[in-house]
Amino acid sequence: LIYFLMIQFGLLLLARIIRISFVRRLRATGYNSIKLFCILPDQSISAKLSLWSNKNPWHGINVIDKDYLASDGLIDYYGRIVKSLKVGDYLIVDFNFVDNENLQEVLIMAENRGVQIFQVIDDKLNFSVNMKNNITKIGPIYLIKHRKQPLKQPINQINKRMFDFICSLCFLITIYSWLSIIIGIIIKFTSRGPIFFKQERVGRDGRKFNCLKFRTMHDNSSKKNGNITSINDNRIYSFGKFLRKSNLDEIPQFFNVLWGDMSIVGPRPHMTSEDDILAQKIREYRIRHWVRPGITGLAAINGFRGGTEDMNLMQERINYDILYIESWTLRKDFKICFKTLRMMLVGSNKGH
Repeated sequence: LIYFLMIQFGLLLLARIIRISFVRRLRATGYNSIKLFCILPDQSISAKLSLWSNKNPWHGINVIDKDYLASDGLIDYYGRIVKSLKVGDYLIVDFNFVDNENLQEVLIMAENRGVQIFQVIDDKLNFSVNMKNNITKIGPIYLIKHRKQPLKQPINQINKRMFDFICSLCFLITIYSWLSIIIGIIIKFTSRGPIFFKQERVGRDGRKFNCLKFRTMHDNSSKKNGNITSINDNRIYSFGKFLRKSNLDEIPQFFNVLWGDMSIVGPRPHMTSEDDILAQKIREYRIRHWVRPGITGLAAINGFRGGTEDMNLMQERINYDILYIESWTLRKDFKICFKTLRMMLVGSNKGH
């Protein structure tokens, strides 16, 4: 046992050193990097961050240098730069400085793009225990997150990934191995076409992946990826309706969880065409891209699942997704899983 622990510790340490060295080399050459933009009255902070970023390129943080002599107005200039940011980039602000309506619009624009907002704070401030989980440090500057992100903490990421990997592997071995055969046979007898349906969806940080499902539409209809499903959609064949209502069409996605594209619990992934449309119509939509999408989620157990063209309902779904991201705990994941299972067993008809 002692030999095993010594070898295990040594190999883990070696793997960590190799991984860190590899990631540093990638970031130093411009890969796996993020942009950082500051809206601050004290330009010395931006200068410190820029100097630190140039000296430490392996951190993968590129500070955007501002030019206040730009020909257009300051507000327009801020807005133009924020539009160039992508999901996961950083925006550092001083909320005492951002006190007019126009700059507030810039912050709304940033959150709509999935940008992470941080408030600059005094490093001499005494933090309470409750605040410490929301405090971060980038280079020489202490910041407080505008939104809580429990899954930014490494230990929480490890716990969630272990939960996903172990549960998905056990499910695939014990239940999916025989249930998929039964479902596959029924699909073949009730509708012409393949058993599985693969569709490009949007995942964490806006990356695209192929999402697996049991096919629930007629073969020719399922190829029309741009159309959102609706109530009593005539493209769905009879057994496909049962699969959708019982959520059994989603169970091949446990392979996506095993591969790391998805999580068991999280915001539902949307089609790429649908994602682009919703990002323009729904407030703070891209915040959901901060985490891996899930097979089930807080929105799903509250009845917000399936296709809808009602933007008010979709906004409520996104609000639940954001609430989940800000309040994540492993215990909450267990509760959502048990509630989903109970809804499947009792045949809850909430949502469509």
